[in-house]
Amino acid sequence: MAVWLELPLLLHRMGFTRNPLPILVAGDKAYRLAPNDPGIARRFLRKMNNAATDGLTLLDAMEVDRLRFGQAIAEARRPGSLPLLAALLTSHPVASPTRVAEELGLTISGAGKLLKRAASLGLVVEAEARHNWQLYMPCDLAVRFGFRAAPRGRPASPPPNSQKIDEALASFDAELAAFEERVATFESRR
Repeated sequence: MAVWLELPLLLHRMGFTRNPLPILVAGDKAYRLAPNDPGIARRFLRKMNNAATDGLTLLDAMEVDRLRFGQAIAEARRPGSLPLLAALLTSHPVASPTRVAEELGLTISGAGKLLKRAASLGLVVEAEARHNWQLYMPCDLAVRFGFRAAPRGRPASPPPNSQKIDEALASFDAELAAFEERVATFESRR
C-alpha cells in the first residue's frame, strides 16, 4: 500500500482524529509519482494546517454569531422566532425567506420580516437585495464571500454574559444538588 494511503491511519494512531477519516486519502497527487519526496509531504501537511486553521476561524465566527444572537434575544422585548432563526442559521447559514418559511412554518412574508428584523439588529447581512431573490447570511460569511467589506480596526469584544442567565443557572445547580441529596438519602434507606 502506498504511503499516502496511510495518512488517515497515521492521524488516528497519533490521536488527531477519533476515527480514520478516508477523505484524507486523496492527499497530493504528486505522491503517486514520488512517494518518498519530503517536499511533497511538507506541502501536503501545510495545506492540511491551513485548512484546519480556516476551520477554527469559521468555528470562532460561529461562536461569535451565537453570542450575538443570544444577546439580541435576551434584550428583545418580544423575541418571537429569533431563537428558531438562530438555530436554523447554524445548520443553513445562507437563508432566503422561502427557505426560512419552509423550515420554521412561517409565511414567506413573515419569514422576510423576520430576516429583515435580524438584519436590522446586525445579526445577518442581506447579500442579495433583489426582491425576488433575497439572500441573508451571517456577517462573517458576507465578508468571506465578498458581499461586505472586512471590518477595520480592533475586533469588537464578545458580549458580556447576562447576569440573569448566570443567576438562573446557579439557582438550577442549587436545586439539582438538593434533589441529588434527597435521592441519595432515599437510596441509603433501602
